[in-house]
Amino acid sequence: MGERHVQGGGSEPRQAGLCGVDASAAVDRLRDLEAGPSAVVSVAAIGSAAVPALEELLRGRPDSVSQPRRLAATALGIIGSRAAKSALRRSVQDSLDRVLEPVLSLSEDEVVSAVADAIARSPESEDAEILRWALERRPNAAIARALAGMHDVASIPLLVRCLSDDTSADAAKDALRTLGTPAVAALTAVALLPSSEGEEGATAVRARVRALEVLGRIGGEATDLPLVWALSDGEREVRITAALALAGRGPVGSRVAAEVLFEALADERWFVGEEATAALAALGLETVRYVRRFLRSGGSLLPLRAVALLRQIPDREATDALVHLAKDPSRRVRLAVTEALAARGNEDARQALKRLTGDPDRVVRMRAHVAFANGDEASRAGGFLARWRERRKRRCTQVEGPGDRPGSISK
Repeated sequence: MGERHVQGGGSEPRQAGLCGVDASAAVDRLRDLEAGPSAVVSVAAIGSAAVPALEELLRGRPDSVSQPRRLAATALGIIGSRAAKSALRRSVQDSLDRVLEPVLSLSEDEVVSAVADAIARSPESEDAEILRWALERRPNAAIARALAGMHDVASIPLLVRCLSDDTSADAAKDALRTLGTPAVAALTAVALLPSSEGEEGATAVRARVRALEVLGRIGGEATDLPLVWALSDGEREVRITAALALAGRGPVGSRVAAEVLFEALADERWFVGEEATAALAALGLETVRYVRRFLRSGGSLLPLRAVALLRQIPDREATDALVHLAKDPSRRVRLAVTEALAARGNEDARQALKRLTGDPDRVVRMRAHVAFANGDEASRAGGFLARWRERRKRRCTQVEGPGDRPGSISK
């Protein structure tokens, strides 16, 4: 990490590589924005002779267009020699030592990402140290992925810090999931210990939520207690994240988190409501009782979510709860109840549909009439089919010998 390389401008001698190819001329092709990407493999094929020219390009003057320098990093990664790896490490230190304007800083981050990807092609023990140093200086998704690929447990505190950075948080989450159980303690500390500086900001809450998501993905007994503790957290998003993580572990987890899962049903994010609905539907009758209690207490449960949930539970009590929701003042809710009852097909549902045919809203009345008529027709058709089968069975029993039975095959 202490190595320094003095750029010599044009002081590098021109070198001939594979079959006498001019390495400097070949590397210059990487500067072409159109032809550069297709030249990477041919430059890498020159081998170690191309390393000095590639390093000069990689560590050159920052520019808002980072492609040539990124291609140089890729070529060095393909070469993979000791000299190429040393050049990549030196470039990381150079890039992070620079103080640049915002536009150039973004371009430099792209170069560092390309270098991290190149190092990760064939990592060595000393690579982890320079990558940890780089990650401590500035969050970077590619570095997080590279350290995860090396299974570098020493980088866990740095990866946890990346959970507060929107650009690298997803990569850090994947990396921590890969590292697994050794990361549980650090993740728990972030998830359950709110900022001591008064009211939390949105960034701190997002970091806690991301830590809980990783704990849920890691699984195992070591993560159960932190998730259960988080169910009583003061931040609503933290509680819901913990509940969904527990629900992913089956009915036992859903039962423990049921109260908060009902809170999640009222969440404005549709995917959160869908996950909570699926988890609660798996609990069956227990969920129906929760729904009825929430409806009686005037809780924050969204009626449409309640209908979607009850529709998935084939139980008489669920039908009764749907009938209760048929009195909701919202037309959308009553329409959803009509469709849910139509899918039931039992007598309780048919009687509720019959009552909905007198709904004050014309559309609800029409849907209820159609559903009731379809159910009536299906009932009549089912009765006719049953009577026809019974008559056919009686005729068949009167035929002598199985060979004469209609539709049978004689031996």
